[in-house]
Amino acid sequence: MTSLPLLSVQAGVAPQGRQGAPRYKRLVLASYLADQYQLGPFGSAVLAGSIEAEFNDQGDPDHAQDADHVHVRVVAVKSDTSAEVAAQNILQENPDFLGLSLYVWNYVSTIALIEELQVHNPEFPIVVGGPHVSRDDEELQRLLREGKVSTCVSGEGEAALAYLFSLPPQDLPQFLEGQNASFTSIQSPYITQEIMRDELKRTQTAIVEGARGCPFSCTFCDQGWRKARLASFDELAEELRKLYDLGARHFIFLDPTFNFDRARMHRLLDFLRDELPGSTFSAELKVDMLRPEDIEALSGVCSFVEAGLQTIHVKSQKLIKRREKVDVVLENCNRLIDAGIEVVVNTIYGLPGETFDEWLQTIDKCYAETAAEITSGCLKVLPNTEIWDHRHEFGYAWDPDRMFRALYSSAMSGEDFERASRLSRLLGGIQRNKERVLPQARSYIAQNNLTLSEFLIGLERETIALRQTRDSDGETFTSFVSV
Repeated sequence: MTSLPLLSVQAGVAPQGRQGAPRYKRLVLASYLADQYQLGPFGSAVLAGSIEAEFNDQGDPDHAQDADHVHVRVVAVKSDTSAEVAAQNILQENPDFLGLSLYVWNYVSTIALIEELQVHNPEFPIVVGGPHVSRDDEELQRLLREGKVSTCVSGEGEAALAYLFSLPPQDLPQFLEGQNASFTSIQSPYITQEIMRDELKRTQTAIVEGARGCPFSCTFCDQGWRKARLASFDELAEELRKLYDLGARHFIFLDPTFNFDRARMHRLLDFLRDELPGSTFSAELKVDMLRPEDIEALSGVCSFVEAGLQTIHVKSQKLIKRREKVDVVLENCNRLIDAGIEVVVNTIYGLPGETFDEWLQTIDKCYAETAAEITSGCLKVLPNTEIWDHRHEFGYAWDPDRMFRALYSSAMSGEDFERASRLSRLLGGIQRNKERVLPQARSYIAQNNLTLSEFLIGLERETIALRQTRDSDGETFTSFVSV
């Protein structure tokens, strides 16, 4: 796949907030959910609350009859829903303005939904926003050119959506860059939106934005170009308390680096432990920044940590602008596990300049030096990232139908990518079966003095096989054997 030349479109930067009375009365915000995702459409619900706060006076019971009142509906679309059914569900809400959230996991489905809506000759603006909206996306260019989409919004959506809502259809710009929202103006959607409150009652789990943007600039990530901003401790603590009162007992922090501000992290840990008894949280941490006292403070409150190692190779780290102290990461992963915290170490195959064998060396070292779960995913060549800007330099081909997964690069052939995919799936399957299969895999690897990659390649080549046997009492035993 190659990129088309940039479409000449109207573009602008959204002023903050509304620019007058709303031009529309029935806003629908819809999002295809990721496969196997169990929570609600958080981003759409945040925008819904923002529009209601901008145009509706929640404190006045008679305000629903006022001219400026906007009816907002959030529609969650399951990943396996057809475009036809999704379109019907949206049209049943009778919108006069439709916002669609675009992510890598719903890119193809969202494009298909937009095309399906055209069958019904929609007379309302369709706006597409989200982290993966890009000016040089050829499909979005086409949809703008053909008039099937009114506006594409990159950046944060609160100010942009309020601005668009104040414009008549003929004045909507084709491309808009949203300005950053102030944390003081962002309310948790679990407080403002019924669809999210219902989910909270069911799961006792709440997503929390303690930060936006990222203090680091990893070239494969679409967050690094957004400057990191932290919600104030007092505002965040108040939100957590409200969510706790609504029934939340587990918080998922979206902060790209939860421990970037150590003092703030410790205040939050003390607050959760002392003020919200029985609550836990999960987050992504910069594990090599952890000190022993940090791990001690996390124990008993933090239940799950993601450690984004990606690679052990210094040359690859430089190309993706990572500076991981690999040995410290793996040592601290073990300390977290000893503290009763579940840890996943994330790695990536297909990084710039990195070969198939170098990827194998990464997962081998992780397996040899930590008891943490190891995941390995294919590099995604995402819009709005530095890798996207240098995609041709590194010889990448990618597939938007498969979440922008890289297909080959100058360092790894297509066959290498397919092999890495097979091996990573084998690894994931083994680790998901923690009770029966994983212990037997570890035992076989140790008894035969293998590396993890040698074991996985043996499974791939069917020189190692999984066997199940029953004893005289009918109990099933799982073991790996040489074939």
